[in-house]
Amino acid sequence: VVGPRVVVLVDQSRRMKLPEGSSTRLERAERAVRRVTEHFASARSTVLGFSEGPLEPVSLGPDETLASRGSRSDLSAAVRELAGAAGERPRAVVVVSDGRFSRPLGDMDTPALREAIGGLGVPVHTVRVIDEAPADASIRSVRAAGVAVAHQPLAVTVEVGCAGDLDCRRIPV
Repeated sequence: VVGPRVVVLVDQSRRMKLPEGSSTRLERAERAVRRVTEHFASARSTVLGFSEGPLEPVSLGPDETLASRGSRSDLSAAVRELAGAAGERPRAVVVVSDGRFSRPLGDMDTPALREAIGGLGVPVHTVRVIDEAPADASIRSVRAAGVAVAHQPLAVTVEVGCAGDLDCRRIPV
């Protein structure tokens, strides 16, 4: 009897190196991937890493660790690549991440999220590696009116976004 094909997509973005408790998000993701593949021992599990660029096979032998690559977490492109791959379709997909994706965006409504997942037509399960999103401030956009000329004033608008319990009015730029 051949078990079903299960694909584990693990986030390998640089952000996963951030500390989380006594370890990093990447170390937590590695432990989660090992537990998921043990749980689906009777299935044919394939572990693929995603960030930016194409999916890459991940091998986690006893002496191997999960490495980070890339600066973004593009889950939409990873799922689209998986849906377009030749061969047998998976029966399920498990995503291991901290949930901070560059695409799809976190504020997507249900129809937009379904469109982002694409034509996989299989259940997509998630495993989170953080308990709470940390307080975070980020520069959302920078706009300048006009052209910069040496020794001349230039108006610049910087939009800062805050998450968690940060007060955006008190963030130095």
